[in-house]
Amino acid sequence: MWEENAKEVSSFDEQVIYTGKPVVNPKRVWLNAKGFVWVHYMRKLPVIGQNNTTTAILSLGEDLTKTLSLEELYKYYIYFYKNSRQAIAKFLEHVMTTPEDFFYEMPNNNEISVLIAKAQFYNNKAVTNHLGFELKTTEYYINLLGRKAKDLQVLLGILRLW
Repeated sequence: MWEENAKEVSSFDEQVIYTGKPVVNPKRVWLNAKGFVWVHYMRKLPVIGQNNTTTAILSLGEDLTKTLSLEELYKYYIYFYKNSRQAIAKFLEHVMTTPEDFFYEMPNNNEISVLIAKAQFYNNKAVTNHLGFELKTTEYYINLLGRKAKDLQVLLGILRLW
């Protein structure tokens, strides 16, 4: 993954050097050095010297990670981490620092989806409609989360702060 990222950044630089025009990527997503999803706005601008060639590249960026919804952020973790347990653990670490302080047992993929929707929609019927589940299925997962979470309401409150 890091090699691909380095190649992509290098190709952006080459494009700026050879064309003398800016390169803008409004939503570049990748994993940072700690393995967390990072979304940023990237802009590379040529600095033109006296001989009308690019002598340097000015790189500007802005961290956009917090502009993602929890659902979008989780989908990126699922994309980057092929092992779903690892994706879940890293996602939870990203949004709450120490997931083991909040769970007796780590939730599975469906439970995370319900947890995210419950944090967003509060009421079970809205969660059900959003996920396309039956109400009994939503309630089943919420009950499982209640058993796995040390305090489900505190957990939901933390997720709602995202």
